[in-house]
Amino acid sequence: MTYIRTRLLAVLLAALCLGLLGCQAQEEDTAPETDSLPEIQESQTLQDTPATETENLVKLCKVWGYTKYWHPAFLLGKKDWDEELLTLIPQVREMSTAEEVNKLLHNWFVSLGEIDYESRAPIVNWSTAAEDEIVVIADTSWTSDATYLGEALTADFALFPEALPNVSRSKAPMQLTKSVLSTYERALAFFANEGLPDPKYDDAGFRLLGLFRLWNAIEYYFPYTDTLEQNWEDTLAEYIPQMLEGEDPESYEQTLASMAFLLHDPHVTVYTASGNTSTGLYYQAKLGTYYLPVPLAVAEGKLVVSDSVEECPLETGDILLSINGTDIEKRIEECKQFNAYPREDAVLNRMRYTITLSQSEDIEVSVLRTGVEMTYSVSGIQSMPVEKDAPQVTHQILEGNLGLINPALCTLSEVDTIMADLRETDGLIIDLRQYPGDDGGGLFGLARYLGVNQTPFAVYAVPSIAVPGAYVKETYTPVSYWTSSGASYPYDKPVAVLMDNRGTQSNAETTVQMLRMAENVVTLGDNSAGAGGHIVFLPIPGPVVVQFSSNRFYTIDGKERYRTGITPDIPVKPTIQGIKEGRDEVMEAAVEYIKNA
Repeated sequence: MTYIRTRLLAVLLAALCLGLLGCQAQEEDTAPETDSLPEIQESQTLQDTPATETENLVKLCKVWGYTKYWHPAFLLGKKDWDEELLTLIPQVREMSTAEEVNKLLHNWFVSLGEIDYESRAPIVNWSTAAEDEIVVIADTSWTSDATYLGEALTADFALFPEALPNVSRSKAPMQLTKSVLSTYERALAFFANEGLPDPKYDDAGFRLLGLFRLWNAIEYYFPYTDTLEQNWEDTLAEYIPQMLEGEDPESYEQTLASMAFLLHDPHVTVYTASGNTSTGLYYQAKLGTYYLPVPLAVAEGKLVVSDSVEECPLETGDILLSINGTDIEKRIEECKQFNAYPREDAVLNRMRYTITLSQSEDIEVSVLRTGVEMTYSVSGIQSMPVEKDAPQVTHQILEGNLGLINPALCTLSEVDTIMADLRETDGLIIDLRQYPGDDGGGLFGLARYLGVNQTPFAVYAVPSIAVPGAYVKETYTPVSYWTSSGASYPYDKPVAVLMDNRGTQSNAETTVQMLRMAENVVTLGDNSAGAGGHIVFLPIPGPVVVQFSSNRFYTIDGKERYRTGITPDIPVKPTIQGIKEGRDEVMEAAVEYIKNA
């Protein structure tokens, strides 16, 4: 039995022993208001257990969130869950004991109405899921802890498991739908129709509503909470006081962004009402809006000028030391708090341009050039500089009769044309240091040419439509994704796939997983970013939208991709000398490999 099945059975039996399973609420249309709930006698004498405001608010957040994702009053669209929370917050804040809070929450639960899910045809039957296909993420063991919640409320929660696995959740603001990528009737989570009350940034209830919505969405529908460096409940206790301290939109947005970045999920982005990311907004507010005008690269742990530009004294190969008197290492630490970087070795590459931001157009920059420190005054620009050698065409034939594909410019419909043009080449280089175009599916048509269109290449754990906080594994083949339908021929020449920890992210990583299943494919470069799979968007009052990964990705042999990334077959990293000489050392290594293959 899985953990969740075992726990649910235990809760149910406990509730039966208490004789409380029949304690159903009156119908919703006659339910009392939350602030005038009837007295409910618990089977034990209330003890005055002191509890801090933060402890009580943590409990409220957890109970509200758990009930939100399980109770039919919410799932069937019968309650405004935001209003329910806003009514409870001031009452909980006035209470000084755990028992007072437990009694209030039990009475509130009763007021929601009878547990009637209006039986519907289920999208998936939880009971048929295979044992090895189930991954339980959310820890809901606290819902059966009578010492924490009181006997009455734990008995209330025991009512859920029996009914929920077979109910449609299509009316819920948090929706689960059949994956367009799946051949099975399992689900992806996305968020829609959540209420967005008018901003009241100086109101504690409004601020906690935003925080609680984010925390619970992550708790139940972020697939990696069990791998986080900090216990997620401890994070909630830490951020409640922070959220209550502020009174302005900036502190509100910054607190939400800061919590989201603790996920270390490269997919995490926080959008504000202006349409900009809060990362960008806070970077710019703190560091400025002017960038150095030169493209930058990372080599040997240093930030290096990768190409010179007119009317700028910086030269190719210069190592950046400081910006306006602040050394680069300090600037990196300042920027890390607003970035969901997957791991330390990827920080510099992901924030290479942000680090150089300046409040003034005139930027004082110190560099190391041929062992000598030099300081220059540089005129900044208000957009990121164009990268050196940015791809201009979908594909081309290089010297030595080697084909090159630039995935960023490719669409699925072009794959057959590209492969026809490159059919007679002696080898193929696919530069996946760029994110693939065409919604990420542009290169999946290559699977037919490499003979792997039916080959399993990845395992996803997708949210269970039956049980919040649980996921069900699926195995994917390229044909489960996007494949073109035209004629194909076997391309059996050597294929080199280029990787790094910046551009090789998300679908680029999935594409690498697919391509490397072919016998003639070798990967070169650096570890990929380590992003999770697929993206959901969580609307939060403000309005703010938090983007994060919704699926858990594994390699076909069961290794985690999240944060670790995919390790290349042949590690190759740029050097400072190589950048100074204008060389693309990863590309050179690929050419050399194909020549000797």
